[in-house]
Amino acid sequence: MIKSDIRAFKIVVDNRENCATLICVTYRIGTIGDFYGAEFYQLVTTFDNSTFSIPNSRSATFQEELRVTSKAFAIAPEQRQNVENWIRNKMQEAYELDIMVKIEDCANNS
Repeated sequence: MIKSDIRAFKIVVDNRENCATLICVTYRIGTIGDFYGAEFYQLVTTFDNSTFSIPNSRSATFQEELRVTSKAFAIAPEQRQNVENWIRNKMQEAYELDIMVKIEDCANNS
């Protein structure tokens, strides 16, 4: 798979008791269309992930994949429209609704 138009984001998730730091890498998938992939990597966390597992009977959810393996994959919005809101929603899906999410676009840190 050809990856181009790569953008990375640093993410900090915090619920006042626990926190996690992640990286999200987004990229154009292929050379035709405006489709983007997203790879999430959980670097460090104090959240208790021990209650999560990868089920045998069905595909893992985004939350299970991220919390068990520390990485998850998703299809980002077309043309990466409102990508930071989308990332925030993915973090709420993975950790919980009552969290604070800080997103830093690594390209804008020069």
